[in-house]
Parts: sequence; C-alpha cells; structure tokens
Amino acid sequence: MKSITKMFTAVLKMTFRNKQALMWTFVLPIILMVLFGLAFGKSGTLSLNVGVVDNAKSDISRQYITSLKKLDAFKVTQGTKSDELKSLQNGDRSIVIVIPANFGDNIAKLAAAKKAQAAAANAGFAATAATKIDASMLDVYYDKTNPTKSGTAKSVMTQITMGLNQKASGAPELFKVREREVSSKTYSTIDFFVAGILAMFLMNGGMMAVTVILVTYREQGILTRLKATPVKISSFMGTQIAVRVLVALVQMAILLAIAIFAFGAHISGSWWLLTAIVVEGSLVFIALGFAISSFAKTQQTAQALAQIITMPMMFLSGVFFPTDSFPKFVQPIIHVLPLTYLADALRQVMMRGMSFKFVAYDMGILAIFGIIVFIVGVWTFRWE
Repeated sequence: MKSITKMFTAVLKMTFRNKQALMWTFVLPIILMVLFGLAFGKSGTLSLNVGVVDNAKSDISRQYITSLKKLDAFKVTQGTKSDELKSLQNGDRSIVIVIPANFGDNIAKLAAAKKAQAAAANAGFAATAATKIDASMLDVYYDKTNPTKSGTAKSVMTQITMGLNQKASGAPELFKVREREVSSKTYSTIDFFVAGILAMFLMNGGMMAVTVILVTYREQGILTRLKATPVKISSFMGTQIAVRVLVALVQMAILLAIAIFAFGAHISGSWWLLTAIVVEGSLVFIALGFAISSFAKTQQTAQALAQIITMPMMFLSGVFFPTDSFPKFVQPIIHVLPLTYLADALRQVMMRGMSFKFVAYDMGILAIFGIIVFIVGVWTFRWE
C-alpha cells in the first residue's frame, strides 16, 4: 500500500510539474468555457445594425422607427436608400428596411371605411361592400454573404410585422414584409468558414512553429553554435521568415484547393490581393512568434504561452462565428487582436470580392502590429 501511495504521489507531482499538461487539463477548458459563455451566455446581448430608409416621413413611419429603436437587439441608422444599401454590401448593416411613401395610408382608409359603415348602420341603411385595403409593403434588403446576422434580423422583422397586424385585430393584413437580396451570388456555409480557417492556420503556422523551433534550437545549443559562426541575426531571421512564408503559401493553396474542388467554395475577389493578405498575415504572426520565443526558456513554456495567446484569438476574432455575438465590454479586446483584421480582410476579398481600398484599413492595422512585435522580437532576441 505504501509503495502505491508513493507512486501516486510521484506521478501527481510529475503531472503538476508538466506545464503543458496543466495547460490542456485545466487552463484550456476554463478558457473555452469563458469564451463560449461570453458569446452565447446570458451576459451577451445580440446587436444588429439595421439601416432604415423613411420614404413616408409621416407620424406613423416615425412611430414605427421609434419602436425599432426601442429594441435592444437593433442599432438603427437612418439614411438614403443608396447609402444604406452600400453599407449593407460593405458588411456594415445586417439588413436595410425601406419604408414606402404610402406607409400607414391604409390605416387611415380603414378607419374612414369603418366610420362610414358605422354611420350607415346607425341610419338604417344596408351594409356596404367592404372597402379593399392594400397592405403597406416593407422591403427588407439583406446580403446572403452574412447569413447569420441577416437571418436573425429578418426573423425579428417578421415577428414585429406580425405584432403590428395583431394590433389591428379583425382588420385586413395591413403590413407585409418583402425580402430582397442585394447580392446575385450564391454562397454556402463553407464560404464563411474557409476564410476563418485559413486565418487560423496562418496564425498557428507562423506563431506556433517559430516559437517552438527557436526555443528548441536554444535548448539544444544550436543557436549558441550559430552565434560562433559569421551568421548574422538578420540572416538567421530572414531565412526563418522566408521558409515560413513559403509554407504559408503552400498551405493556402492546399486549403483553397480542397475548399473549392471538394466542397464548392467560391473565391470572388482578386487572387493577387488574397495572396498579399496571406503573406502579410503570415509575416505578422511570424514576428509575434519571434517575440514570444524570447520570453520562453523551455519548449513546454513556449507551447503554453503560444496556446494561451492563440486560443482566445481563435474564438474572439470571428473565425467560427461573428464578433457581434460577444457583449460590448469584450469588443475593445476583439479590436486589438491581429487575427480579427486578418480574418476580416480575407473574408472581404474571398466572399465579397472587395478591392484593396476596402481592406486597406485591415491591412494597415496588421502592418502596424507586425512592425511593433518584430521590433520587440529583435530587441529581446537572445542566442542562449
């Protein structure tokens, strides 16, 4: 019994000394639970950007817009039809509601018809034929490239319209929703995920690989031996970067080939721009890997640090689901993560076919982040 107890104690100590095992056993499940809780838990409030075009400009249309603004899930913005539809195509709106010029006129007609029927009945005249009342048609524009947000917004709009018709109990259907697509292209679910998966593997291939390789070289004394040679740090880093970028390009080709030929994915934008984004994203995470490797003394520590950084980014950066799913207090964190801008740039080009000017902001943020972490990596680099 004593030998079993001693063996149990020894194994327990070895387990808790293994930082990588602790990471996968305790820290990782906690991180995943917190991230999913933030995305789908009670604290998360659904936020949908809704554009409204008011062509009626009447009291009834203003009351309708006010009721939309009272919904916690809707962030309402008013504008012209052309501006709002452009914002929808750029991904800045979930849906766009166009209120017709005759919105609410049928309510006045219905009230007048009921008043006339009541007057005729009081005077003893026979009931007249019911007046035909046409429904006010609300055009709801949506973009199929963003099925999650547009689908939710359309569902909410349908419920609102049903509520308006229920208030007019016993009356004809006064309000109807007519759905309109702004994109002529057909997309599948794989189109949404392929950009995020590519971004995720660029992050892992750049940061994880560089971090582990450099720390392993340092542990094995390879870097110390290289230091004794005429090899400069710039040459050493340059070769590491070149190899990782080449691997990233091969990785992109393989992933996209599988997505396109096996699952029917679509690439709508420029392949040259897509390649440039992939190269930039790879460089950014390679630089981050250099910086992390300087703070890790062992391979296990390096893997643990890399996992702590990559895991939150995979779930917070819009790789698997839209960033709007997270509550407002998490949004500032989301907008400082480089993977957020890489995934968005890839998705804008691959799904929406956007040109450089529409992804220039994302690429600019990536460049700034990459330069900062590269300077940190060079400044903190050590051979031993």
